[in-house]
Amino acid sequence: MIESLDFMSFGDGKENFLDVDYKQIILDKEIISVTRALAARLYISPYMTLGEFFETCSLDDIITINELVAKFIENEKNYNETESKDDYIIMNLAVLVSMLAKAESIYIKSLKELTEYIIVFSGLCLIAYAIKINESDFDYSKFSLEMSQDEVQGICNDILKKHEKSK
Repeated sequence: MIESLDFMSFGDGKENFLDVDYKQIILDKEIISVTRALAARLYISPYMTLGEFFETCSLDDIITINELVAKFIENEKNYNETESKDDYIIMNLAVLVSMLAKAESIYIKSLKELTEYIIVFSGLCLIAYAIKINESDFDYSKFSLEMSQDEVQGICNDILKKHEKSK
């Protein structure tokens, strides 16, 4: 699974953190297009905030990511390590989140940390979707992979309140 991906590794023994190879990600057709586009951008300019990422994503990109998130959540409930579709979903989310973490100078040191970041990212993706479909103004600069679940829920509540007031 994640440990065996050619374009992701946990360091060289000296530095033990998850790293990604942008060139290989760009060329891998099993990686979703939004992730390959991000890899191309980060290959040229390696810093990007999570907020910038969501601002530049189209609604279609957000829908694609949210479909993966939904499948990831469903598969977590019925986990079966032998199913290759699970590997595809996990691989795509792991690569995307790993690149975004690296772009924000966050160094993932374990699969447990990666999973925690995927969960936070999943919540922020749902929020980004709500923002995009409502075409509302939103300051994405608050978004970070290092947010707590409570902070993600707080943003969600703020958006819901704002939406209710606008009706």
